[in-house]
Amino acid sequence: MKNFFPITSILAAFLLLPLPLSAQPDWTDFSYTDWSPGTEPAISALEGREAYDSATVWDGERFVSFFRATDTEAYLSAFSSDGENWEYLNGGGAITVTDLFGYPMGDHTAAAAPEGFPAAETAWQDQAGNVRFKLWYANAGASPGGNYQYAESTDGGNWQAFTAGEYCPPAWKTDTYRVLSRPSILYRPHGLSDLSTAAPMDNRYLMYLQSGLTEEPYYYELHLSSNGLDWSLYAADWNCQSRFPGQTVETVAFSGHTDPDYLNTFEEVYYYGVRQGWMLWTTDRDAESIASWYSTDGWNWNFRESPINEIGSVNPPAGYWNQTANTRLDSVRLGTSYFFLRTGRTNTPEEKRQLGAGIKKGLLSVDVEDLPDRVWDVTPVNYRIYSWNNQTCPLIEPYRVLGGFLADASEGAGGDGTTDLPASIGGMPLTFVWDVNKDYSSPPGPPVQFRIHPAVSADPKLSGEYDDSNFFYVEPSPTAAPEPTATPSPSATPTPSVTPTATPTPPPSATPTPSVTPTPSVTPTPEGYKTPPPTASPTSSPTPSPTASPTLTPSATPTPSSSPTPTVTPSTSPTPSPSPSPSPARSGLPWIYDYDGDGTSDIGIFRPSSGLWAIRGLTRAYFGASSDIPVPGDYSGSGTTALAIFRPSTSLWAIRGVTRVYFGGSSDDPIQGDYNGDGTWVPAVFRPSSGLWAVRGLTRTYFGGSSDYPVPGYYSDWEEREIAIFRESTGLWAVRGVTRAYFGTVDDIPVPGDYDGSGGWSPSIFRPSTGLWAIRGLTRAYFGGATDDPLPGDYRGAESDGMAIFRESTGLWAVRGLTRIYFGTADDLPVSR
Repeated sequence: MKNFFPITSILAAFLLLPLPLSAQPDWTDFSYTDWSPGTEPAISALEGREAYDSATVWDGERFVSFFRATDTEAYLSAFSSDGENWEYLNGGGAITVTDLFGYPMGDHTAAAAPEGFPAAETAWQDQAGNVRFKLWYANAGASPGGNYQYAESTDGGNWQAFTAGEYCPPAWKTDTYRVLSRPSILYRPHGLSDLSTAAPMDNRYLMYLQSGLTEEPYYYELHLSSNGLDWSLYAADWNCQSRFPGQTVETVAFSGHTDPDYLNTFEEVYYYGVRQGWMLWTTDRDAESIASWYSTDGWNWNFRESPINEIGSVNPPAGYWNQTANTRLDSVRLGTSYFFLRTGRTNTPEEKRQLGAGIKKGLLSVDVEDLPDRVWDVTPVNYRIYSWNNQTCPLIEPYRVLGGFLADASEGAGGDGTTDLPASIGGMPLTFVWDVNKDYSSPPGPPVQFRIHPAVSADPKLSGEYDDSNFFYVEPSPTAAPEPTATPSPSATPTPSVTPTATPTPPPSATPTPSVTPTPSVTPTPEGYKTPPPTASPTSSPTPSPTASPTLTPSATPTPSSSPTPTVTPSTSPTPSPSPSPSPARSGLPWIYDYDGDGTSDIGIFRPSSGLWAIRGLTRAYFGASSDIPVPGDYSGSGTTALAIFRPSTSLWAIRGVTRVYFGGSSDDPIQGDYNGDGTWVPAVFRPSSGLWAVRGLTRTYFGGSSDYPVPGYYSDWEEREIAIFRESTGLWAVRGVTRAYFGTVDDIPVPGDYDGSGGWSPSIFRPSTGLWAIRGLTRAYFGGATDDPLPGDYRGAESDGMAIFRESTGLWAVRGLTRIYFGTADDLPVSR
């Protein structure tokens, strides 16, 4: 335990003197702008209610504020995209908290993760990966003693609370008449993954709070956490250290002014890419005005200003929202700008508390994501540009930092360029594509940093603030150039003499030996359904498809001729790409893979080992590498499908003959498609860990979670692809803004499609264990088996989907009622839908 020594009267007198302004660093010079200087607060209370004690976060697209209405109510919540124009969540109703303990909710603090908190940092395991908001709050009225409670939410309106004190600092201390109040959380998403006391202020979660015995004096405590659930005390006001026997903690101390009465909020301060320290805002109980303090270590605080300029003092004119009080400041940092809400009180028409807004407007600034420990080839550098007013940044000056000097980084193909880039309040996400090979003929010895500097003026003081990445190393490019250029020599693949084209395939649809999959051997009732809602079960209209047609009879399939690997397709001349040129006749089906524009789905494979694309009867080309995911689609709006790959390791999307862009991350699932109905596909990803759907140039939203299958499709019409998920644990199909239904169960594979030509998709499943296809409200049939990949598509050109499978072990393609063909071999990936 750190000891507190009595100080001499001379030293005490010295410490009570205000610190000379000249000694205060430039980074502490906060100048505020009052957005609520008159009678109207920022957030007007609903009729008969108050609004005070706010806790505000940025959820990736907007401010969301949780605040109290009256002492007996739970919190209200409101949101704003600019901090000035607010709307209530839940129509002005209070947030709902499941398992709230039996006291009103008191002082609180909140944190938000726009893309969802990692599952390991959430207590709500049913929503692991979906939780976007956290709330810590004191009970109000628990006596004797007091404690905090913790809750989590996916949307900010509906919360799940947990055992009182379990995930809170301090973990349910039981001192008699103990009062816990005024928590303030600082969530640092790029903080250390493991708790560190050697670098305490680099942890992911920092929380200041107040505690005391009865009402006064109040004591300050600093707690640390790596996950927001398990907390460790690091520093405390000397007055309360006696309550932590056996613990050695740093001392929270205040210099240059009398100790503050109330804690409000604290934030990090960055200056040209380097964290300089922290600011703390407090309230003097007697003066009811807001003061500020600064620190270079996080617990030794130096007095800065009281009241803080513009937004820190009481405004006495009659009728003003802060006529008799101005207290309880709340803050959000976005780049180098800060947004504030604070509580005021008016005497007209009756004493009522309201919330006013203000900002500290910083320079244009950037935030660079950390890069891998080692980079090569073409490396995307993701970053954001922050500006309080949405604007265009005329120039970006990128650098790499080597030892002690700066050198320009070369821009590769793709990315967002270096000029006329957008900046926004919440940070506009952008990518600079670094051509590493161009800058390095051989790997350098020292580690490298990457710096991005938004330059808006020749005067450095007026230009934007830069930011640096972590340190990393540059290595030689593995296996030459992993870029999917167009057409390396096809010698790499065993000359696919094949063309078993039509040979081994008398269309067996006409030979119903229905022996194979014992027709409804598996519960002939609604096999594809999990506790279906009343409308779900199609049992009343079984026409279970001409039950004679399990045509597939997979296991008994004809031995695939003498050549065990009837690899893929013709074109003995390996001239890579006689790229399909038939003029596209748009089929009207925006979801099929139609490589020649004739309106039908085409059979094709991608061979990762060599980068071979083989489209039956059309073309062969080499494009991509072993770690790439095929993402074909109509990226040009021409009515034909282009060859395309997604490279998770670098987020590269390469569309052959069209473009190369960087979008997404290594843990994302590609879900490309036409999401706005303009006829052109765009890169898109689903991030299971957070439920994020990101469509390039169009939208970012949250829907679903880590246990869901993304099943985007055309459920309401053929115009545009809709966001949708299938949750196999419950059989839930949820189409965003359209519908919810229950159909299917665990281990079913979702195969939605338009099976009746109605123009909209139906929830549908394929059950590998029995070969069952169940199309909701339409039909059930048995086709295929446990080792088959279901590949519905319009193979007839009938403007509706049919059932089809690909059997990788033999290269068999079987389209129900149409054909059977052998094309491809083991380890090939089908690229047909």
